[in-house]
Amino acid sequence: TRSSGHREITSLMSLPSGSKIDRVLLHRVGDTVELALEGLSSKKQLDRVLGKVPAGFRPTNDQSLVTCDGRFNHLRVDVHGGTGAVAVAQPKGAAELGKTSTALVWLTMDLWPMTLP
Repeated sequence: TRSSGHREITSLMSLPSGSKIDRVLLHRVGDTVELALEGLSSKKQLDRVLGKVPAGFRPTNDQSLVTCDGRFNHLRVDVHGGTGAVAVAQPKGAAELGKTSTALVWLTMDLWPMTLP
């Protein structure tokens, strides 16, 4: 089975002011892809598209996950099927997000990438 190895794609993400992320990792083994967001935090509510998963790694269908930080500040992470757009959103009225990490796993029908990120 082919493996891409862990690819750091932090530079492909654009965070709003007051937000930080330690790193973003992407890994493909066969048709299975994992996207890991490590150490995401923000001093204000998050609600935006951060960037895109490159071709060769995009999900076939929309993917979504809800997680929270240590103070139970909720965060939804979405990866849009087809486009690969990575979006994060918190409920209205959220004031911050403490440092949190999460990962999503999906299947892709994308062809194997010609070049790896």
